[in-house]
Amino acid sequence: MHAIEKKDLNLLSNNSDFTPVPSIVKRFAPDKHIIFYDPDSEQPERMIFEIDGPFLDFEERHIRKLNKLIRNHERREEIEKMMSRFNKLRFLQANNYKYEQALENILTHIKYVKENLPIALNDDSKRLLSNGLLYIHGRDKSFRPILIFRTSVLTELSEREYPDAMDAMMFVILYTINHLLVPGKVENYNVITDFSDFAVTKVP
Repeated sequence: MHAIEKKDLNLLSNNSDFTPVPSIVKRFAPDKHIIFYDPDSEQPERMIFEIDGPFLDFEERHIRKLNKLIRNHERREEIEKMMSRFNKLRFLQANNYKYEQALENILTHIKYVKENLPIALNDDSKRLLSNGLLYIHGRDKSFRPILIFRTSVLTELSEREYPDAMDAMMFVILYTINHLLVPGKVENYNVITDFSDFAVTKVP
């Protein structure tokens, strides 16, 4: 098992001139319709988290309540070490601002990170990426990366290969998050599912 090498980055994209973050992306200034979904609502859903300055009043209020819960938890030091204020708000929003549920999912996330990262690719995982299981295909008009998921590659797998496929897909997703997103500017990605040549009778 070994991490992907620089020469293997072509496994991630179908573009030979693939550049992780073009200079124009770093100059991009998202407007309120990119920062928020339905920005004029009373409590808009945030899409861009890593901003300078405070969040909206209701967001700050929820973070304070979550912080109070964390301070009373036996693993508070570990949680604070791994959770920035940005990620706390991400977990809060994803859990509809239910504090206990958000904290539970934070702990699940920490457990996953400790047990599974960094992702290592074996030869079978690399072969699946070479076959186009999941690859990067440019950016949309707001510079969000576009991933293409080819379902037909899944139908060719044996049960033994499922963990290799999960590793391959998770590797591409983590690469996208860590190297293609730009905090405060581009913090989301799109996934297009390609169902061409997909045989329903061969679904694993």
